[in-house]
Amino acid sequence: MGVLLVRAALLALATLVATPPAAVAQATLERVKKTGVLLVGVPADDPPLSFREPGSGRLVGYDVDVVTEVARILGVRAQMTPVTPSNRLAALIDGRVDLVTGLTHTPAREAVVDFTEHYLVSGQKLLARTGIIRTHEDLEGKRIGAVVGTFSESCARDRCKVSQIVPVPDYIAGVEALLNGEIDTFTADEAILVDLLAGIPGRGFEIPDVMILRQEYHMAVRKGDTPLLQAIDAALNQLSSSGRLAVVRDAWYGPREDQAPPAYGAVVRKAATRPRFLGLLLSGVMYPDAPVDVYALDGRYVGKGRVTGVIGDEFYMDVDQDAYDYVRPGFLVAMNMTPEMALDVLLRGRSSLKAVKAETEKAITQLQAQKEREGLEKLRRAQKLDTLRERTRISIQGDRARYFYYYRRNRYR
Repeated sequence: MGVLLVRAALLALATLVATPPAAVAQATLERVKKTGVLLVGVPADDPPLSFREPGSGRLVGYDVDVVTEVARILGVRAQMTPVTPSNRLAALIDGRVDLVTGLTHTPAREAVVDFTEHYLVSGQKLLARTGIIRTHEDLEGKRIGAVVGTFSESCARDRCKVSQIVPVPDYIAGVEALLNGEIDTFTADEAILVDLLAGIPGRGFEIPDVMILRQEYHMAVRKGDTPLLQAIDAALNQLSSSGRLAVVRDAWYGPREDQAPPAYGAVVRKAATRPRFLGLLLSGVMYPDAPVDVYALDGRYVGKGRVTGVIGDEFYMDVDQDAYDYVRPGFLVAMNMTPEMALDVLLRGRSSLKAVKAETEKAITQLQAQKEREGLEKLRRAQKLDTLRERTRISIQGDRARYFYYYRRNRYR
């Protein structure tokens, strides 16, 4: 009984803290209108909802574009503040932001915040060859790949009883299994599938309009902040009815098969065949036949190349003939990256590139030392052999001399 009373008291306290008086709630929208600024908490690292753009470091993404449009309709400017799952509700309740994005609706959250209408429908979807899957009935008997141990795998096992679930170790392995015909389709969160689809060379694949689990994303305001909530909902409805919301969504979730996501690695060493080099992947995914740019550690542009093969986290690339003699271990290999993005990687990831360079130089030094040791050992063996041959020659000559001496001495006896 005592435990129940304590819980009830804590819930009442949380509700009291989270619920502003009517005057305060009205003041939030008034303050936003007066200052011309809507304070918005967006995910700090959750692409494509919101993330820091390589190079500039500014927050970009679907959530950023949507709240920018919402603020425009309200006649104000949206000021973005990066938040994380662990601090976003606290930032809202404490008044550091007026609005947070990227939330799914749960009873626990509803106790402390008010939710807007949903502004995004996403969830667990599928990647498959074009036309293979049109409805849920098409999943019967299909082999569905899913990364082992993920929510996607457990969701597929729970909701796709008529299918065969094939666990794979990671997302790239899932795409490879799909390309090789080892599975019929691959499941993951839609945002992940969009990036995977963008990286598949050529066409012939799609994300069908079949959802294994539907997830609605909402924005949230402080509990009882009704005027602001109604204003946000009105702006979202206007964006939806005008078609602008669909345009923004397609910009971040629509098919992007023409270009793979950015990736980069480091030159390891020259390969056996000119003008080929071996590289080590450091971020993203390298794809065969993808064009790349090579940069020196000081930011100097060296030349172009093309990925010729990918083996795990290593890749081979052929560089332009005129750049071959200038490429060195540790140089940056950038795929689908602007010069500004490459410079940002060089500034932020120089230690990784230098580590690859150091390890390569160490390996080359060890190899050279091994060759020198083998060369000295070979020279010593040759010298021993020459000495043995000389001794044998002298011995044979001595034997022949003695033979002829005895032969001539005893010939006429």
